[in-house]
Amino acid sequence: MSSSLKEGEFVGALDCGTTSTRFIIFDGVANIVAEYQAEFPQYYPHPGWHEHQPQELFDVVIECLDGAAKALEKAGWSKSSVRSIGITNQRETTVAWSKSTGKALCNAIVWDDARTKGTVRHYNRLLDENGLMLEDGTVKKGKEGRRYLMEL
Repeated sequence: MSSSLKEGEFVGALDCGTTSTRFIIFDGVANIVAEYQAEFPQYYPHPGWHEHQPQELFDVVIECLDGAAKALEKAGWSKSSVRSIGITNQRETTVAWSKSTGKALCNAIVWDDARTKGTVRHYNRLLDENGLMLEDGTVKKGKEGRRYLMEL
């Protein structure tokens, strides 16, 4: 782009959601200066399962960063005007990465995946029936046991 682009001070927000990613660039009073959003494929290999392909997630992040930067320049601002970036994501979506290669070992399991529903039901039943024995010998059953585990 031309050197006639203005310099500003903007903040970028990268939002990685369940079905799409967006990158929004804000000015100092939270007006949107530029943005770009892209959807990515959803995979349902079995009933109740929901997965994402990790490389596709990464690729769409790059697409959104590039797309918003182009929109910013089209609006007359240099992309170097983005001084910081905040990131938000689907905290509960999980993927395992290889320590040695940095590559994903499998597809990401999305937060609404229900493949472990039966296992959770089994352990809830055990908690209701037998409870959870604590180090001091007390037993917490049912809701009290679940509350205790969630506070750990």
